[in-house]
Amino acid sequence: MFEPCNDQARNDEPWNDEPWNDEPCNDNATRRQSGRSGIRTLCRPIKKRTCPVWVFRSVILCVLVGVSAAAFGADQWVVSPPRRSANQSTWYPRPLEYRGGTIRSIDRDRCQYLDAEGRLQSLPSYRILAAAPESPAAAQVQWSDIYLRRRDAIAKADTTAITKLDIELVSRFVPAMQSRPPVWRQQWMTAVTSGALMRMGRLANAYSLIEQLDERSLPPMTIAELPIAGFHLDALDGTATTAGVAGDTERLESRSVCVRLVAASRLLGSPRRGDAIAVLGKLSRAKDRPSVAAFARMLLLSVAPRSDLESRVDDVKRQLEKLPLVLRGGPTHRLATVYRRYGMNEIADELQAIAGAL
Repeated sequence: MFEPCNDQARNDEPWNDEPWNDEPCNDNATRRQSGRSGIRTLCRPIKKRTCPVWVFRSVILCVLVGVSAAAFGADQWVVSPPRRSANQSTWYPRPLEYRGGTIRSIDRDRCQYLDAEGRLQSLPSYRILAAAPESPAAAQVQWSDIYLRRRDAIAKADTTAITKLDIELVSRFVPAMQSRPPVWRQQWMTAVTSGALMRMGRLANAYSLIEQLDERSLPPMTIAELPIAGFHLDALDGTATTAGVAGDTERLESRSVCVRLVAASRLLGSPRRGDAIAVLGKLSRAKDRPSVAAFARMLLLSVAPRSDLESRVDDVKRQLEKLPLVLRGGPTHRLATVYRRYGMNEIADELQAIAGAL
């Protein structure tokens, strides 16, 4: 992983509209006053007008921004509407936004990016639902195309196509990383690849990538791609093999919060269910990791007794609606699967329709 660029725009000293000439005044000169460092008499020849300095600086800035955009490509991403205030009506749905620019930095709280005009903008990270990065590197573009095709296969529940695309994702992962993309894109690619490795049965490699991810602050968009059991058309019970249970159980003691979350989700249908629930209970109270805590609470809700889920349908829907949109799809899909397993198909169909639209 590489360090993000933390260059901050500097506030340069304001410059005058026109260049000043410090030469002594003559008959063809006009005296003017400058506000810098006290009162000072300066002269500007009337007939010798030159191009203002701010024009040169603006041209240089535009050239630099254009070169930067051409060299690194523009990022495209989908942004959810901001959270409604208490006095805003909920009668009409609000559309998603599609934005473009160059992301400078993104963590679990804020995303900073340069818009099309080169201005530095920011927005909360929880509003970024998905990214479709563009890059002049051929391997990067091919990797992103595979990811988008895989998302279509997941929407169609085409397990054969998903398996083939998982293999392609893993084979493209190392070449794409060697092109040195920005840190946020490395995190996103690593999370998706860890899920592909998990479905291929390569638990050690998948957990290794997740542990590396957790060394940095992760945006919700990346946490949403973690291979949590039941969140992305994976098996609801995670793993049924003895070796798999042993590997997941070992990770319950990991120093990585994300590793413990994924391992616990996969053990909820195993004989180590009690240990997994205990770990999720601790993670659900992690105030410093709100996205992880939200996923832990949803996983605990999915293993509640049938009578509780049946009597708390409205409460389940309210809890799902409280989640940021970027985190809502996985838990909704898992709970839909649980309701269907319990024979409550009408509720399952409703939740599955919501999950499919996210």
